[in-house]
Amino acid sequence: MNVHEKISKIRSEIVELNNNICKKKLDSEELSEIKKDHTKKSFALKKFQSILGYNTYKKREKEALRVIDSNITTTETDIVDMDSFMEERIKADFIKKWPRLNKWQKKNRITKFAKEYGEKNSFNKSKIRNLIELILKEKLTISRLKYEEGEIKEIVDFDKILKKLDN
Repeated sequence: MNVHEKISKIRSEIVELNNNICKKKLDSEELSEIKKDHTKKSFALKKFQSILGYNTYKKREKEALRVIDSNITTTETDIVDMDSFMEERIKADFIKKWPRLNKWQKKNRITKFAKEYGEKNSFNKSKIRNLIELILKEKLTISRLKYEEGEIKEIVDFDKILKKLDN
């Protein structure tokens, strides 16, 4: 037997096996057994099912949180003056800790502090503007200032900033 005969024999066996595989059909018992056996599922199907389960879990969680949030309502029953009521709400929003303030809010607090200090010590407008710029360059942290009730009360090493202002 030469090589060509062996190759043709192997090819014919492969064709015969393929035909047998295609002819064999699974009966309903084998199909139900495959459906019940989770180990025969593909990886992609398992992954899809886990993602689907997670998504439904998240949707249910969101719905539950919406229901909880909708049940919690705050009502003010004794509003005498709308202006004073809104002013109290604005003050409550205004009083935040220093690290919670954004850049614009910090700049506002620093500007207010510098203007008050300048008015107490009779600085002109250009000197107040220079003072604001110097304080802003310092990049103040909570450890370098005394901050209470939404206002800067005191800055540590403020005398060094004033010396720079005089130079």
